[in-house]
Amino acid sequence: MFILGYYGTIKEHFRAIVRYPTFGVNAPMNVAGGLSSPLVFMCLSAGAGEAPMSPKHAELIQVILDEGADPTLQIGDNLSPLAFASFAASRENVEATREDKAVWKEIVRMMERKVESLE
Repeated sequence: MFILGYYGTIKEHFRAIVRYPTFGVNAPMNVAGGLSSPLVFMCLSAGAGEAPMSPKHAELIQVILDEGADPTLQIGDNLSPLAFASFAASRENVEATREDKAVWKEIVRMMERKVESLE
């Protein structure tokens, strides 16, 4: 979970972790007693860090998408990663900078491209 939530991870190292045979890009994770997908956890952790959403974090989200993460996967009562990112991109948060919102919008586009490629 630390690696998924840490945007300072080197892209190649992150890709190696995500490709590890026992890592499931769509496997439910136990997060504080609830289940979440790795992609949703990455989005949640970006919203909780010092840099709410950075281009580096978006780059790591692209890696996990490239490795097969499903942006439409909904686990339990949680939003899908695409729904969560769409909400984050559209919310009116006085603390969100224009740059943060631009990165969230790019993440939505990345996820939408992934969905289109699956169709």
